[in-house]
Amino acid sequence: MPDFLVHTSINARRYIMDHLKERLQEFERSTGERVLLKNPGNDHSKSWLLESIESRELPDVALSHASDFSVLDEGSRYGLFASTRAWSGIPALHPESAPFHDPSGIFHPVFIVPMVPIYNGKSVQGAELRRSWADLFENDRKVLFPDKDTPISKAVLAYLHKTWPAEYPAFRERLSFGGSPVEVLQAVGNGEFHMGISNVSFSMMAKQRNIEIDAPSEGAVALPQVLVWSAQASPELTALHDLLMEEKLQRYLEEQGFWATADIPEDERMPVARWKSVWAGWDDFFAGLRALEEGERVHA
Repeated sequence: MPDFLVHTSINARRYIMDHLKERLQEFERSTGERVLLKNPGNDHSKSWLLESIESRELPDVALSHASDFSVLDEGSRYGLFASTRAWSGIPALHPESAPFHDPSGIFHPVFIVPMVPIYNGKSVQGAELRRSWADLFENDRKVLFPDKDTPISKAVLAYLHKTWPAEYPAFRERLSFGGSPVEVLQAVGNGEFHMGISNVSFSMMAKQRNIEIDAPSEGAVALPQVLVWSAQASPELTALHDLLMEEKLQRYLEEQGFWATADIPEDERMPVARWKSVWAGWDDFFAGLRALEEGERVHA
């Protein structure tokens, strides 16, 4: 029985799982093969990918944060995952999603989670801000990130580490970590911390709780949610890409504040410049994460 691991943004995961449970019924009837949906454990300090490799139980298909794959070098990725173009192409990809297309054909972005700085609208005056990620570096501001091993914290730290190498060490010493993205919003909203980070979706929902978005001029820290197939996966499983690109699901993701990779009408409420990302491409993304991981080992 092939297995399909879903490890994606928590505020989209339940809807995606429900969508897949419904749409997989038709796939299973046509192929005669049942697909087992599963989630990894919630301990972000452990890599589901490394554990799967060690136990020789790599899932046949996975939808996960692209940052999870930074633990592998390029050669390992080619050995473990299939390079495929098997997708109907309906709906078409959003033309501005091109920087997130993987030329190797291993990673297939389904949607992008844009990360932004947030602040408490009562303790921080918007006029004081430079509308930059560098606003997090002010010495008098208490800043909270989710647990440091979460994909969103790692992606943002990787960007800050590579872009402001001189300022980063002092910032890292002051930075606090604690809990889930929801707990970060609560702590910033009730004034325990001046600033934090969140995905745009959560930030928009927290607007009534003193949470404001510090829309960065550099762009959002984009965290692609990618679909991959193991090298041993059945060719029929490439059809699962079509299920995740269906307009109904892509519209839902767009409405939640994510960047849908399908070329569909965009939600006009987006508070940050859409498709403006701090990453120059996949090489830049993975290089930033690997440099951060090396720096964290030294820091520890």
